[in-house]
Amino acid sequence: TYRLALAMAPDDAASSLNGAAPVANRAGLNLPTVTTLRIGRHPGGAYLNGHIRRAQVWPRRLTNAELQALTAGGQQDAPPSTPATGNCLLSWVNLARRSATTITSTSAAAGLGAERLKDPQVRRRMRTLSGTSSVALNVDLGAAQEVGVLALLQPDDAGWIDDDGEAVGFLDPTADTIRHRLDAVTPGTGALYDSLYYRDATYTGATLDLNFGAQTYREYQNGTGSGVVPGYGLHAHVLPAAVQARHWQPDIAFPSLATTPGYLDLGLPWIGPAFRPWRNFAYEWGDRWDDLSDVTEVRRSGQDFTDRGPKKRVLTFAFKALTEPEAKVAMAELGRIAGTSGQVLFIQQPNGPYQGRQAIIGRLVEVSPITQPNFALYERVFQIRQSL
Repeated sequence: TYRLALAMAPDDAASSLNGAAPVANRAGLNLPTVTTLRIGRHPGGAYLNGHIRRAQVWPRRLTNAELQALTAGGQQDAPPSTPATGNCLLSWVNLARRSATTITSTSAAAGLGAERLKDPQVRRRMRTLSGTSSVALNVDLGAAQEVGVLALLQPDDAGWIDDDGEAVGFLDPTADTIRHRLDAVTPGTGALYDSLYYRDATYTGATLDLNFGAQTYREYQNGTGSGVVPGYGLHAHVLPAAVQARHWQPDIAFPSLATTPGYLDLGLPWIGPAFRPWRNFAYEWGDRWDDLSDVTEVRRSGQDFTDRGPKKRVLTFAFKALTEPEAKVAMAELGRIAGTSGQVLFIQQPNGPYQGRQAIIGRLVEVSPITQPNFALYERVFQIRQSL
């Protein structure tokens, strides 16, 4: 495998191969105007016989020293390895509910302010002023804390319940947008992380990085659609890497709700560290809806009469291949901190196509024991009941 870097500027071009001193060409170079970058195709028409492991594009002409540093190391016999951390994510510390945390908003109806968001009862909502179509929250944790996942949960009866039994106030998954900004000092700048971009505000490196060895194929600018599914109401955002943040500012634009209901209901914000196991949860997991309605059957007529109630999701899954540190540290802390009284956030497949339907915030039905079925592996079974 070879590492090649090429830099161009007016009357200035250079290239470096495998860390060698850059070869320069400055004679009358005119930069072309291009819309397409093709890599690996021979000018004569033949295609490169091999594989491209990584391609990066910068918005500027790199210095010769940078070119040499990028290609240093020469040939590689094996691609870089990344730990197979599994797809799912668990979080059991919600920093938004800590006593030191303060939450304010740019719009709130009387008696339905942002301070209500610290209550674990999702239906004890915050509501924006009628007629608004955007709102920003400012969540101050009081001190820098580890943050790996962010979420916003709407109550299951957002807005109001219509004649068909459906809530009218859920965010639209694409028309409505949510932008997250994390900071250590000044709120709202996004110096630590801005979900509109994959990199922090001071980043001047590659504008495109296709790292096939690490299995990341993401451009640095991200979509900001809410991803909220009607009837579920949960928006979750997983950071590419954990940061130490004090301030979280989610900016929410909700043009789809401008007329009906004319405001936004939010029930619970989530900000906290994220745990991702080395091995994913096992097969035979289950996901169901529990109907809390009362159904009465009249014996004389045989007719059923229903007192309609809400529905709750119940998710059951198991980790069958926990490592010793995961079992004895992370899982033990989950039981100690959350127990059956605290809430947890679980995302089955972060950034997957069904995240809006599968992610859940709820409570553990029981704190099941951590078991060791063999010498090397540990197990734990979970059942999470949705919070309303």
